[in-house]
Parts: sequence; C-alpha cells; structure tokens
Amino acid sequence: MLATVPAMLVAAPLVGFFVGKWLDTKFDSEPTAMIIGVILGFASAGLEVSYLVKKSSAIEREKEKEKDESKLGS
Repeated sequence: MLATVPAMLVAAPLVGFFVGKWLDTKFDSEPTAMIIGVILGFASAGLEVSYLVKKSSAIEREKEKEKDESKLGS
C-alpha cells in the first residue's frame, strides 16, 4: 500500500499541471491556472499520503493486536 506513495506524489501534481495548462489555453490566463493546479495537486497528494499512512498504521496495529492475542491464548 505504501509503495503507491511516490507515484501519488508525482501523478497528482502532473495532473494539476496539465489541467491547469489546458485551462490557461482555454481562458488565456497563463500561468495562473497551471500554478494553482500544481499547488492543488501537491495538496491532494499530501492528503492522500496522510490517509494512506494512517490506514497502514491502523492495519499494522491490528496485526500486532491479533499477534499478541494469539500469544496469550496459547
């Protein structure tokens, strides 16, 4: 699960870049939308990474809890 973190950190800002570039050409606002898109891409990547780390930690804690319970039950 955590192996996807580097891909997210690259993909989200790239998507923001290309969407912003497209909006800039459509509305002749270069480079405003591109900069906003990249910033939003980094922000969304950061939020997603934070979510994945929390979820991974919860899964790891659950595995440790099950491991400890199985030791006590033996």
